[in-house]
Amino acid sequence: MVELYNPDLVKAVASGRAISVVEAPQEQVELNGAGLKQDENHVIANPKQLLLTDELAKSLGVEDTTDLRVVRRQNRIEIYPNIHSLAKVYIEPTSACNLDCRTCIRETWHEPMGSMKREVFDGLIEQLKEFKSLQSVMFGGFGEPTFHKDILYMIGQVKALGLKAEMVTNGTLLNEAMLQGLLDKGLDTLWVSFDGTSEENFDDIRAGASFVQVVSNLIRLQELNRQSSHKIKVGIAFVVMKSNINDLKKLDSLAQRVGAEEVSVSNVIPYSIDMLDEMLCESIIYANSQVYYPNSLPINLPFIDKTERTK
Repeated sequence: MVELYNPDLVKAVASGRAISVVEAPQEQVELNGAGLKQDENHVIANPKQLLLTDELAKSLGVEDTTDLRVVRRQNRIEIYPNIHSLAKVYIEPTSACNLDCRTCIRETWHEPMGSMKREVFDGLIEQLKEFKSLQSVMFGGFGEPTFHKDILYMIGQVKALGLKAEMVTNGTLLNEAMLQGLLDKGLDTLWVSFDGTSEENFDDIRAGASFVQVVSNLIRLQELNRQSSHKIKVGIAFVVMKSNINDLKKLDSLAQRVGAEEVSVSNVIPYSIDMLDEMLCESIIYANSQVYYPNSLPINLPFIDKTERTK
């Protein structure tokens, strides 16, 4: 076992993807699982071992014989999670949807729609119990999760396993009963699709949806969050394309309006010939797409070509 760093210089934080420790020499080493120890209260480092809380160990996918990759850089040490551990599962409750978005694969997909039966879901839940490193379940897919009659039951079953429950939604079916149900069942994060920050762009891209109604639904969620002991974190999922790229500059104000704490931007995938001209990522010419500033809204941007049409 190599000496990792001086324990007097340790300052560790968990990000879910790595643990950073400041003031470490630059070097790359392999840390064998035998050197990992868990402690219930704190993170400690000494020349022989690294002590992790149960929460940190789980986030890294640590098991009895786990090998983790440790990279020492000039001013920090990075510990990367076990790539062989299962951290998140994605479940598509239904392929049916109440909208007709022009960016959706369902525009060119002519397969019959279907919804997961409860007995199939219950069987899946039993299998998930076998994965000790599992941390969260995301409900999403090509369909609208809230369109499934058992979505609240599904979320409740995931929470009963002690897992984080997330869901991506178009936001149109978030009526009072649904919002209260999501709170009661303990949903942790709600990602809402916004492909426009104005009523004109949003309603044009997301046919069948109402920008005004979705915003109103999320404002109501903010009110319910303030009244509840459990809070649902809200995020915005934004698909960027030629026709809405100017809306990016207004994402921060939209996030404040609907109470979103995070924004995730992705490139449009052209499922149809008509959508090819909407692409912004034919060739990548810059790589610094994730920029974070202290006290600012976290926005995860994709690679976008800098061309005449995106200036």
